[in-house]
Amino acid sequence: MNIRIYKILIFVLLVFIPFSAQTQEKQTAFRKIASDGYYPVWSNDGSFIVYGDAMADVPMIRIVSAAGGGSRQLTPGRGHHPSLSPDLKHIAYDDKSRNGNIWKLSVSGTENKK
Repeated sequence: MNIRIYKILIFVLLVFIPFSAQTQEKQTAFRKIASDGYYPVWSNDGSFIVYGDAMADVPMIRIVSAAGGGSRQLTPGRGHHPSLSPDLKHIAYDDKSRNGNIWKLSVSGTENKK
């Protein structure tokens, strides 16, 4: 083989092998952190996710660490369509009532206000 073919072969190996390794790494980064969740909302700092949970008889809002692990129920009753405040201290959500109630809840799960 001549020098030109060797150069092409080396170029292909140097370019495509690292690319395929990165692709494999990205594919293995996917993981399930919750089941039957809907309307997930990331915190601005990326540390947690709030979401609606349809597993229970009464839909509710839950919070889970972005790293995974156990989730925690935030709403004392019905909860849908969570939205985080910019300071990450409160969540607004609706209770899907005919009255169109909007609730404000602290991320700690206390201070539930209509």
